[in-house]
Amino acid sequence: MRKWLMSRLSQHAPTASSAHRPTMNFSMLELPPELRLCIFEQLDPHADKDTLRAAARACRLLQDLAEPFLYKHIFLRTGLEVATLLKSVAARPARVKLIHTLDVRCQWGKSSGIERLEALLRTAANIDTLTIESPYCNSGRWHSTGGAWEPLKRALLEPIAAASLPNAHPDGQPLQNLTTLTLHLNGERSEFWYMMDYQADIFGHPTLRDLTMSCAAIPSLSKRHLSKYTKSPLKRLTLDQCQISLIGLAALLAIPAALEYLYLGEYTLDNDEQQWPQGEEYDTLCHRSANAFILALGQQANSLTTLTYYERFSSSLYGGRQQLGSGLNVLHQLKELRLLGDTDAQLQTMLMSDLTSPPVLRALHLQEHSLLEWIALEVDDEGNFLQLAESSSLPGPIADLLSANSELKVLQFRVPQLYETTRARWSGVSQAIASLGEMLRERGIDFRVHLCPRQPRFVRPILYGEVEDVDELLYSNCGEAYIPLCGHSDGGQLIESDNSEYEDGAGFDGDWSETALEQSSDDEE
Repeated sequence: MRKWLMSRLSQHAPTASSAHRPTMNFSMLELPPELRLCIFEQLDPHADKDTLRAAARACRLLQDLAEPFLYKHIFLRTGLEVATLLKSVAARPARVKLIHTLDVRCQWGKSSGIERLEALLRTAANIDTLTIESPYCNSGRWHSTGGAWEPLKRALLEPIAAASLPNAHPDGQPLQNLTTLTLHLNGERSEFWYMMDYQADIFGHPTLRDLTMSCAAIPSLSKRHLSKYTKSPLKRLTLDQCQISLIGLAALLAIPAALEYLYLGEYTLDNDEQQWPQGEEYDTLCHRSANAFILALGQQANSLTTLTYYERFSSSLYGGRQQLGSGLNVLHQLKELRLLGDTDAQLQTMLMSDLTSPPVLRALHLQEHSLLEWIALEVDDEGNFLQLAESSSLPGPIADLLSANSELKVLQFRVPQLYETTRARWSGVSQAIASLGEMLRERGIDFRVHLCPRQPRFVRPILYGEVEDVDELLYSNCGEAYIPLCGHSDGGQLIESDNSEYEDGAGFDGDWSETALEQSSDDEE
């Protein structure tokens, strides 16, 4: 399709020799408008950029067909690219309404001038997907921002927050078609940015349905800003490597009318608690107060179907058991639960009783450091794994789990690199896993065991130029190959990524570079 269209476009390209070129028997302009549009719809907006540009420069008619595809998805990394885009929009203001996806991945050392996007964010009424990534969080240089980041962050966030406030802008509220928002930001000389004042207004956006944030601190102080909102249409909320207080979480989850998906990822990379604002208690929420944690989640009990909780936990800091009441049973629509990180044992305990377990749970994913206890194994004095008495019945913990969750169809474990052992010592574990898998298969349950990467190349959040490490499948009772060698193969195959593209910007496709973006035919006039 690309070659065919380019051959037809060559008839219309304005060149010095075009007057001496013989006329072809067929022209795209002779096609019905519907067919011309169909041809452009078959082009890939990324792979066929050059073809679309050629069409836009050929003549006014083809320009009007090509530009909606050229401007629909905008990807920016540098201030120079922002300047070129703004120049193009100024030449033909109607182009601003063609932008639907704006992906801003600020590049370290080249972000000066990106703050000029504020004007575009206030006027691009049809943006439905927006991604903003700080130039400092990806490079790990937030400690040396030198005061340059706060003005840039304010310029990019104020239009988003203003979209939640009536009469916030004389020309009307901006971004009233925004449905998906991703923010990978940082603070001033800090890894975290704090959701206070106007920034908390983002959660009350009137059209937002999917929100992802990383490295945000959501303190109790956010409550006074969030309490003014009634209900929002938010369906999916991802908080990745965030610091969250119990009061902040409760205030946040009171806003969506019917939240369906929640990824709650606490900050797991450092055990030193951040103490700003003073007196805030972040993370390890379930261990601080299981009842307050569940009460906050219970505000979305009528709609929440998928919950991932990635907990940072230090047993040396906290102790004591808590009376849990109805526990997770209040989440009566929850169908999929993922408990990752150093999960509080109380959450796992709730899953063992039908009085405290989600009533319609169908899929359970556990990151388990004590897999041997789940599959009924013990270790002798010499470190050898011993299977307990042979039995055709399920191990006690698994039996209790299935008894309490009659709807369960998927059970997956994610285990760390714990079993550095010989083939002989591993045989007991591998046999126990295989035996358990067969028993669960007979009960119609998909059972899998995955191994965490030995040395993760990147930590969450996964940013531009990074590839998330893939867990290694150790066992599945659904036909995939089982790896019976020493507990794992070689520690998991990491996906290689060439960082040179990120460092020098070579990976950028050049959509808005000065050389790539030439004026279209009508602009030249």
